[in-house]
Amino acid sequence: MPSWIVLSYLLSFGFAPSQNEVMQTPYGYVGTIINDDYKNTVIKLGFTLELFDFVRIKDEIQNYQSFARINSNVLPAFNPYRINYIFNAELFYNDFSIGILHECDHPIESGFNFDFKYLSSNTEIYFKIEGKL
Repeated sequence: MPSWIVLSYLLSFGFAPSQNEVMQTPYGYVGTIINDDYKNTVIKLGFTLELFDFVRIKDEIQNYQSFARINSNVLPAFNPYRINYIFNAELFYNDFSIGILHECDHPIESGFNFDFKYLSSNTEIYFKIEGKL
């Protein structure tokens, strides 16, 4: 039975035991590995809206935080340091879709001076075929 409007959601809590960002250049690798001692966690919140059985709009926010002990005089604290945004809009029919996807990562200044800062952006326009075997 066709539905005119479907709204779905996503809420996720997780642990990120290891993270790294590396870029290969002609001069070698540039990047950082986040110290595993920081006990990083991630919270994800997302929504998907489907309209008229052929339009899909998705939005997701991913927030990364650390419970880092900055030095021996400071107790571990909640320190958000990165937020990711994902937006996707597409037209679909059966196994085919065309759409646009934008993802961006931004650093969060939380009062503590971490050495790492995430900043990236990607936009793509696509044609996709999906199926099941």
